[in-house]
Amino acid sequence: MTNAKNMSALVVEDDPIVAMATEEILRSEGYDPVVICASASAAVECLVTLAPRVLVLDTGLADRDDGWSIAELVRETVSPRPKLLFVTGSPEAIPSDIAKLGTVLAKPCTEEDFRRALRAT
Repeated sequence: MTNAKNMSALVVEDDPIVAMATEEILRSEGYDPVVICASASAAVECLVTLAPRVLVLDTGLADRDDGWSIAELVRETVSPRPKLLFVTGSPEAIPSDIAKLGTVLAKPCTEEDFRRALRAT
């Protein structure tokens, strides 16, 4: 379990089953609160109020094909920057400079791979 003062997490995922499974893993790792946003627009609003320690980002969202743009926004405006985990079916679509901001996991990823990426510094 990670030890940190701010243990909030933001999950940007439009598949409710994947979102709930991700939330369960994050909670078991000590993250609380865990907020789930199903769209990029909702995620942008949450970023301001939540200031998450970790951001789990699906890049193919119902309202945007470039969900990775949220990571670009985080890079430019959020401090301190949260740990970024891109969990996506299209890892090749993420621009390389954005992918370098975090860890990219291709869907479907195993729970073990997700936990390992979450725990990495």
